[in-house]
Amino acid sequence: MTSYAPKILPKLLVIAPAEIATVNLFAHIPYQRMAEKGLLQYRFRDEEGLEDADIYWADTIIAMRCCSVIVALQLTLARAHNKTILSFWDDDFLAIPPSSHSYAHFSKRSIKRWFHKILALSDAIIVINENLGKKLSAVAGKPYIIQPMGIDAIVAAPTYFETSEHFVLGFAGSADHADALQTIIMPALEQLWDTGAQIRFEVIGWRSPIIGRFQHMIKHLPATENYADWLAMRNNLNWHATLAVLPQSEFHSHKFYNKLVEFGAAGIPCVYSDVAPYTGVVRDGEEGLLCATTPEAFAAAITRLFEPALRNHVAQTSWQFVRDHHAPEATDAIWFAKLKPYLKLTDSNAPKSHTLLRFSARILQRLYRVKVAFWRWRQDLKKRFKR
Repeated sequence: MTSYAPKILPKLLVIAPAEIATVNLFAHIPYQRMAEKGLLQYRFRDEEGLEDADIYWADTIIAMRCCSVIVALQLTLARAHNKTILSFWDDDFLAIPPSSHSYAHFSKRSIKRWFHKILALSDAIIVINENLGKKLSAVAGKPYIIQPMGIDAIVAAPTYFETSEHFVLGFAGSADHADALQTIIMPALEQLWDTGAQIRFEVIGWRSPIIGRFQHMIKHLPATENYADWLAMRNNLNWHATLAVLPQSEFHSHKFYNKLVEFGAAGIPCVYSDVAPYTGVVRDGEEGLLCATTPEAFAAAITRLFEPALRNHVAQTSWQFVRDHHAPEATDAIWFAKLKPYLKLTDSNAPKSHTLLRFSARILQRLYRVKVAFWRWRQDLKKRFKR
């Protein structure tokens, strides 16, 4: 009887500042599926929970959106022991606009220093936008690879329903979208409401400024930080259409067209600003509607979607685009083929050398945990005073 040695699978460690939606989309979902298929072993650590034992365990390490001294030190340790290092970026941290809530943080000299250090330590750079890949590759002198986005929450088929008493328009966005909400979307809706349009506006996330005389037409829905909960919520929204407003800037042109994938998968038509990244994939009247980023243009585009035939056509076309290009059975295979050259087996035994480096990383890790605990205590205190 022939016996076979167990297959040794490469060990993949993903590090991120926190377990945000990006981690779910581009790490947990694809790598857990690959692990279930016996292609690799997968482990995730946020910066607070990262230990040097995780570094020794891994063959390949992906640092997602990391710009801290803790991760830089741990990756330096990984480099000393011949681990493969990849860094993942879904935003252009070199071009964050001053209006962004994250500008103050990422404009700090120390953050920029560790950003460049982590780029320098990387064997390759993972991006989801080719223009961003070209830029970071030129900065760091490293190759870039584009990770496709797969979404496994594609509904069976778009759900069509006619406009009843109200046309339900939705918007989902973080605090960084507050300016778009206040300067583009609300003025556009006010124009339409002034004409007697029966639009009920539902907002997820950032609370819009309530226009007194139209307050009864606006509904706020609670946001969720859990991505699976968000997708389940999206499938039950019953929106006739949604909006994706972006200004024209280098930073925004280096983003990914998430809203087309997320809402197209549910058959919800969307009106997009006619700027990159949307102009590279959306054809006006097909995968969505494109318009200038002005209240007047958005009001006109929303009016176009009052027509059921156009609305249903856009819903079907955008759904088919997501089904053809972003179904996980296709994207997983494509991504594993790109990732495979970087999945090389290494020695996982904890070495005896580099004691100072290991000690420094551990001390900083402890200090970071104290800092996080203090921040959480302050946040809890603020909530108590507000009650």
